[in-house]
Amino acid sequence: MAAYRSYVQDILPKEQFGSANSFIEVSLQVGMFSASAISGFLLDYTGFLIILIISICLFFFASVLISTIESDKISQMNISGAKGNFVSGIKYIVNKKQS
Repeated sequence: MAAYRSYVQDILPKEQFGSANSFIEVSLQVGMFSASAISGFLLDYTGFLIILIISICLFFFASVLISTIESDKISQMNISGAKGNFVSGIKYIVNKKQS
């Protein structure tokens, strides 16, 4: 949950955070309800392997879609964006292991 909110903050301008966050919450709830209904139907008629294959295909499709999104220009100039925070987190973990 925290990862997608951070990603949304990294790709959108600040004035769109509220409406984007609302849209994400609604689509998350509708998606969870729909996914459970569809997977229950598929499980009853086909089996678990088909659900697993569909999930893998959708994961790769979503990865391709996400890779086409351009970041906000302000975020690209800000080193403390998602990439900067990730690098800082890794450095912190490495330094704590040595202590």
